[in-house]
Amino acid sequence: MKAFLPLGLLPLLALSSCFLFEKEEMGSEAPVSAFLGDRQDLRLCRRVLVLPIQSTNMTSTLRKDLEEALLSELAFQGRFQVLRMEPSQGAEGKEIYPTERRGRIDPDLVVELGRRYQADALLLTRVTQWFPYKPPRIGLRLQLVSVHSGKVIWAIDQTWDAGTERTRLDLINYARTTLAPQENLHGWEFLMISPRRFGRFALRRSVNTLSRR
Repeated sequence: MKAFLPLGLLPLLALSSCFLFEKEEMGSEAPVSAFLGDRQDLRLCRRVLVLPIQSTNMTSTLRKDLEEALLSELAFQGRFQVLRMEPSQGAEGKEIYPTERRGRIDPDLVVELGRRYQADALLLTRVTQWFPYKPPRIGLRLQLVSVHSGKVIWAIDQTWDAGTERTRLDLINYARTTLAPQENLHGWEFLMISPRRFGRFALRRSVNTLSRR
């Protein structure tokens, strides 16, 4: 016996197909979970010192490129005056990361660096996961630490995996709304084969959470 769909369902199925096609075509920005500490500490932040990005399996060239991208994204936000650590003093900034990895950032090091650079807060960034091949994957942990209180003001700890539907739709949305026309010739798939651009995508999504605070 043949089964037939009720005629009333056909328009609904067509509408559903159109919605799915539009979602695929336009993409959708995936939410990023961000921790926000004391809002007063955040309001007191005028000058932020950005420490070198830490990663164990990322090339130094790519890491430096992402550091430049992070500085640019923060400057674009216009929320803080962004301070760059001098290359000759980069080793001093790295001293703080072992304490961060143990789960408690050394407040004495925070105060020392803050005074030296006249900064209100330090931004620590660690790459927690990195897989540069298609589909790429990156995990980022960013922590903004107050020099005045020694507490974490704002933090991100998230992974973007291009092998998941969530990140794929986010990449489609990012390519459509962010990339210049000449960069977007191959659409969102261009981001899948460029580790540099995939890393920049994740950094922008992270920093954008500050604009909502």
